[in-house]
Amino acid sequence: EAEAAGVPQLKLDMFGIFFAIGIYSGGALVFYLSTVWLPVYLSQFLGPVMGLAGTVAVAVFALILIPIAGVAIDYLDPYLVGGVSRVLNGLLALPLMLWLLQAPSLTRFAIVMAIMLPTLAFDFVSTTKILVPYFHAEGRYLSLALAQNAGVGLTGGTAPMVATFAMRYAYGPVILGGYVSAALIVASLSVLLLRCRLRCFVPGAPGWHQAAAGAGGSVCMRGAKLRTAAAPGGSLYSALDDSTC
Repeated sequence: EAEAAGVPQLKLDMFGIFFAIGIYSGGALVFYLSTVWLPVYLSQFLGPVMGLAGTVAVAVFALILIPIAGVAIDYLDPYLVGGVSRVLNGLLALPLMLWLLQAPSLTRFAIVMAIMLPTLAFDFVSTTKILVPYFHAEGRYLSLALAQNAGVGLTGGTAPMVATFAMRYAYGPVILGGYVSAALIVASLSVLLLRCRLRCFVPGAPGWHQAAAGAGGSVCMRGAKLRTAAAPGGSLYSALDDSTC
C-alpha cells in the first residue's frame, strides 16, 4: 500500500553491498598499512622522523593526490580505473613490501609511497563514482554506510594487528605482502563483478537514460522494469526496479 501511495520503500541490494565491501577492503588495507602501521614500525629502525614522514604522506595523499584523481575520474571510466589501480597495487604490494622491510630507510619509504599512493587515490575516487549511482535512492546511504564501515573495519581496522603479528616471523614481509595482494585482487574482482552484474539503475546512473527510453533488451537490462515513484519532497522521478535488488 505504501508503494502504491508513492511512499519510497527501503531497498537494500545485499549482493551489491557484499561486492561493495570487497571494493572498500583493498584500499582501506593499503591506506592503514602504509600511513599508520609502516611509520610506527619503521620508527624502531629510523627514529621519530618516521612519524613526520607518515604525516607528510597522509597530507600529500589527502590534499594533493585525491583532488587530482577526483578531477581526472570525471573524464574516465570508473570501473576501468578502479580495476586497473587495484590490480597495479596488488601486483606491486609484495615486491615493494619485501624491498622496503629488508633494508628500511626513509628513501625507500618515500619511493614506496610515491608508487602506491597515486594509484590508491584513484582507487578511492573510483569507488565513490562506482557505488553512488549503483544503489537505489531508497537505500543508497544505508548501503554505502554498511559497505564502507564493514570493508574498512574488516581489513583497515585489523591491519596494524595483523601486520604486527606477521612480522614476528622470519617470513613476515612475505605474509604481509601476500595479504595485501590478495585483498586487492578480491577488490579488483568485486569491481569486475559489479560491472558485469545486473544493476539496479537509478536516475543519472550509466545506462539509465537508454533504459528509460525503452532499450530494455540489453544484457544489463534483463529482468528490469520501469516504474515511477515519489521522491522525498513530492516530486516524481523514474527508476528501474529489479526483482534481484
